[in-house]
Amino acid sequence: MRFIETMNKPKSLALVIMFVVLCAVGSAITYRNVTNATHNAITHNPSSNRYRSGLLNVPEIHAPSGMPLVIVVSGSNYEMGYQYGLQAAPVIYQNLVLFKSRLLQAYGEETVIKDMRVWAYYLEKYDPGLKDWLEGIRDGCRERGFDVNYLDLVALTCYPAEMWCRPSVPYPPETGVMGAASTSLSQSLTREMPLHCTAFAATGSATKDGKPIVAITKMVPTEVMQTLILIAFPDEGYSFIANPYAGAVVQNSGMNSAGFAWVLTAILGPPIWGVVTEVYFHYLTQYCGSPDEAIEYLISTPRAGVTGTFVMSASNGSICVFESNSQVFAIRKPGDAGEDAPFLVQTNHFIHPELRKHNVLVPGIVWQDSLYRYATAWKYVSEAARRGAIDFEFAKKMFMSDDYFEPKDWYNPEAGGQWRYNVPGSPNVLNNFPASVAQSIFFPLDRIAYFQVGTPSGIGLPAGATGEYVKFQLTNDIVTLVSKADEITFGLYSEARNLFQAELNRKAPYLTDSVIQSIKEMLDKAMLEYEHGMIKAAHAYLAMRNLGSKAPDVLALWSEVLTHYAHAQLYAQMVTTRLKNLRAS
Repeated sequence: MRFIETMNKPKSLALVIMFVVLCAVGSAITYRNVTNATHNAITHNPSSNRYRSGLLNVPEIHAPSGMPLVIVVSGSNYEMGYQYGLQAAPVIYQNLVLFKSRLLQAYGEETVIKDMRVWAYYLEKYDPGLKDWLEGIRDGCRERGFDVNYLDLVALTCYPAEMWCRPSVPYPPETGVMGAASTSLSQSLTREMPLHCTAFAATGSATKDGKPIVAITKMVPTEVMQTLILIAFPDEGYSFIANPYAGAVVQNSGMNSAGFAWVLTAILGPPIWGVVTEVYFHYLTQYCGSPDEAIEYLISTPRAGVTGTFVMSASNGSICVFESNSQVFAIRKPGDAGEDAPFLVQTNHFIHPELRKHNVLVPGIVWQDSLYRYATAWKYVSEAARRGAIDFEFAKKMFMSDDYFEPKDWYNPEAGGQWRYNVPGSPNVLNNFPASVAQSIFFPLDRIAYFQVGTPSGIGLPAGATGEYVKFQLTNDIVTLVSKADEITFGLYSEARNLFQAELNRKAPYLTDSVIQSIKEMLDKAMLEYEHGMIKAAHAYLAMRNLGSKAPDVLALWSEVLTHYAHAQLYAQMVTTRLKNLRAS
């Protein structure tokens, strides 16, 4: 009451005006992307009380898209992380908010902080280079106005394993984390959260050109849709290309300049505290030049998370699968599980005869769908391998399938069975919705990578899924890589344009006025993206000569170039696919 009386006095009018002005100015002060209040709300600070009415300002939403960003980085691990953070801060932060909210709901803040310190201990012990990446990402995000800390990025990196297979055993004394570990398990383990990765490798007589191929349709939770393409030219280790969710360095698949390519399907087993799966993703991609080097590292480290089956190939044509959980492992090669050609198929259970007794079949997590998908992929791959017909188009078509095979013998699909046709939405199909939201197909001999963001058929998620793939050829320097990307992009556009012109010339009956108009518009989008990329590439090259190849602004410009080329490729292929489908019908 005394405050109101004072405010009513005329002599306080000037103070009132000043108070109002200060409030208005204060409400206008925001960070470039998000307010400091929101930053503090999600950092690791148990005493933080910033999530209060009047302090929250939600940043701009960057909806996941089937048109991915491409990020190019170069230098030391810290420098690459810093460049990554600068370029992708808004989407990294958005993923962090999504993941953090779910982790806190599942375990509570105190448990999450302790867990991340334990995961960080093993990360730093067995892959110190990744720590440098994360510290760089942190500082790059902070430079953009996002108050992200190191443990936030550990949480973002380890999110899938923490949600799916958090250990309930005590923290190891060597970590120095005090207090007993919580025995709580993620709520995701009590709801339907199946693992849906399906992978294969083939080589030699099984492929059209005799060259090895490794491919996967990757299962991730729906909140992990915000993915991008990362191309790295590190000072130490190998140049590499990967398709991680924003904020991660590598996720479930990768290929490097040594011609080593790998993909991973998750395996559940006895959970332990150790090297979490997502740490292996980075180490294998940047530091291992062959399956033998990768296997040596996997054997010598405490395998935690959903590690896992690594399907691997090298440029010399060799293929193998390292099947493991925290306690056991075996190496499988063609012929070990009945293969009669040089191919391998892997889903989310053990295939090696010596490990089958270790399969953990948990209803709603790993159940018969993994067995069905194995049998289905086996039928597709084995039949194509016998004909020497495996190539990119085969892999693309297989992953889009809404059919599945029901075998008489789960581990021997050749023993007979029955096909079930046209069952979209079934967990047994390879075109899995909503689980499969990214695909990778590698040709390690030629260092060619294909990446798709979205449900394999292009119908599902995220918004704008295309059903098409971005194609890049990995080289040892950015100028050569961009030159190759330009060539690939213009080639895909030319294919689409020439097919359209040919169909117009023959007056194809399906080419109605509305179809013609929509195809012209799509071709225009493809060419516009190509033109933007071509012009920005010229600017990037001249800027590189003046500022150096590792200047953050130069690398950001190269990223824009490749993002334009990626989008041009997708638009062009959408035209080609549509014309072929219309012609076939």
